[in-house]
Amino acid sequence: MNSVAVSVMNRNGRVTRCLKSWLKWKGCGELIVLDWSSEVPVEEFLSKKKFNNTKIKIVRVDGEEYFSRSKAFNLSVKHCSFETIVKIDIDYILTNIKLLEGHLRKVSKSKSFVHCSRSGNLTGFCAFSKADFDKTGGYNELLEDWGYEDEDLYSRLAKEGLASFQINNPKRFLFHIPHSFDLSVKNHKNKNRKKSLLKNTKICEGEDFVPDWVNRFNKRK
Repeated sequence: MNSVAVSVMNRNGRVTRCLKSWLKWKGCGELIVLDWSSEVPVEEFLSKKKFNNTKIKIVRVDGEEYFSRSKAFNLSVKHCSFETIVKIDIDYILTNIKLLEGHLRKVSKSKSFVHCSRSGNLTGFCAFSKADFDKTGGYNELLEDWGYEDEDLYSRLAKEGLASFQINNPKRFLFHIPHSFDLSVKNHKNKNRKKSLLKNTKICEGEDFVPDWVNRFNKRK
């Protein structure tokens, strides 16, 4: 069995679509939903929808004005019970279970993790062992708003000697619910994606791994 970890703030309209798809997967032993101070609590929202499943475990954090992906995902992973963890964004719907399981078999090998490549345009999916995640310290909680959280985690996992398996065509097994730019930054303190990316990159200065896409993004505008 596997743990599926997801975090959400004020995107309840996407919660049921996402959860339904992942609950169809028999390999999902639990679905940890980290509710980061949503205005309408996820538990209340699901109750009104009469959407119940014993695999769903909701962890609520109150009093947060802005969303922190790093802190939210670290907390969601902390509540996971199974050794293999699948981390997804709330916008991701599982469409092909067989392909998913094929990728996860790589995680079961010693010292390895899987993630989507930047070229695949869906970066909110990765899978790893809880022990390896804990060894790295998890996501860097100094990174805020948008940019570099996942890449920073992957670089530290690689430095621990783990093999990195990149998924180049994640759209074969995942569907990303489209949304506007305004929605992607709605819960951020800094709504300028370029500035937040530059700030996060600066925080990570000294790291050996700086992906090419960071430089490409910096040249825009």
